[in-house]
Amino acid sequence: MSQDTQPSEPSEPNEPNEPAAKTAPTGTLFRTLVSFVRNYGLAFLFVSTGLALTLLIRIKALDYIGGDMKNGFLVWCADIENKGFAKGLIGGDCNYNPAYVYVLWFATKLPFNRALVIKAFTILCDYVCAAALAWVVFRVCRSKLRAMLMALALLIGPTVVFNGALWGQCDMVYTAPLALALAARLERRYYLAAALFGLAISVKLQAVFLFPLLGIWVIRRELPLRAILMVPATFLAALVPAWLAGCSWVDLLMIYPRQAGQYSGLTLNAPTIFGLLPDEEAWFGPFGFWFAVAAVFMMFVACLYARARTTATVVVREAIVFASLAPFLLPHMHERYLFVADVLSVVYAFVFPRRLWIAIAVIAASLVGYASFLFNKTPISLTVASAMMGLAVVVLAVDLLRHHYPRAFRFPQDGDEEALVPDSEETVGFPQHPHTGGKGMATA
Repeated sequence: MSQDTQPSEPSEPNEPNEPAAKTAPTGTLFRTLVSFVRNYGLAFLFVSTGLALTLLIRIKALDYIGGDMKNGFLVWCADIENKGFAKGLIGGDCNYNPAYVYVLWFATKLPFNRALVIKAFTILCDYVCAAALAWVVFRVCRSKLRAMLMALALLIGPTVVFNGALWGQCDMVYTAPLALALAARLERRYYLAAALFGLAISVKLQAVFLFPLLGIWVIRRELPLRAILMVPATFLAALVPAWLAGCSWVDLLMIYPRQAGQYSGLTLNAPTIFGLLPDEEAWFGPFGFWFAVAAVFMMFVACLYARARTTATVVVREAIVFASLAPFLLPHMHERYLFVADVLSVVYAFVFPRRLWIAIAVIAASLVGYASFLFNKTPISLTVASAMMGLAVVVLAVDLLRHHYPRAFRFPQDGDEEALVPDSEETVGFPQHPHTGGKGMATA
């Protein structure tokens, strides 16, 4: 007869091993930290030092209060505070769309210097834009180093620093959504990309310069047609808080049309084609407008008719051409209206290093207008700056057309720039849209 087995009592925990068990997570964390420093320490030190320097540059520029800040944004803040949002927006001197005026309203609610709050928001957009475009460069080149260098170069770019941290302007506030839209498009987030385009145009009308891209993507069947509805939906959604505050829809929708005839002069310190022409506004004004429309439309058709394969590189090429072509040819342009071209020229330089001179020419030409307005100094004449910008725009357009129509441009060095982009870039081409049945997506 077998004896019953008595259940053994649970053993007492091993006291000597308890401290070792407690220190195990600490040891693992230490080893992880050592591994991170060993593998990424130099890169982390480089990036953190670079970002700290870009922030320091902006801090040094915060004390400057220019005429646009003193007589514009701060006056609008006072109107909003004294009259209320609706009367401050419609009945006062403010002529911006509500999406940015919300920032001014928010500045009136904080116990801080209003100019610093306004500039801080633009500076935040600087870093958002740099991150988004760094991702675009990475998707094109598959190089983390090149993407990081591009972001740092963008953040220390003179026009970027002068526009936001020094001047306090809001051009980066609509450029950042455009940059995010390009990144979202490369990630095939169609509806998000369209919504970001709508957000950009709700801030400033100049975002429309990149809108031909939406038409190209839709007609190429790369973007669902119904995704375009996100553009007006986002634009109208940005107006709803202003409507709830008491503004009428008619007044809100007429803000941009009222801006159309606000400025006179063929160019307002902008390095455009009109810096090369006589100041005959009565004739060159209407002609220049329709000439610009025709040129943009012809480039739009050329992009549609091309049979090149659609890749992320094509998006970069087409984006900078449309961002620079329209403002260069249109009359009544301010020096800041080429800001998106300034930003994308840095991206173009890092994607195609042999075109570094284009970024230098575009930014230097824009700086002439900035210096004239901010410091009342012109290091070179506007005519020379316009010629520099014109040369850059022509070369950008020719580069795009050479890419789309290689047989039409039989130059000895055809394809040199393409060799600068890794072959892996071809893997990020856009897939066929499921609703097209597999048709029409292989061409660009």
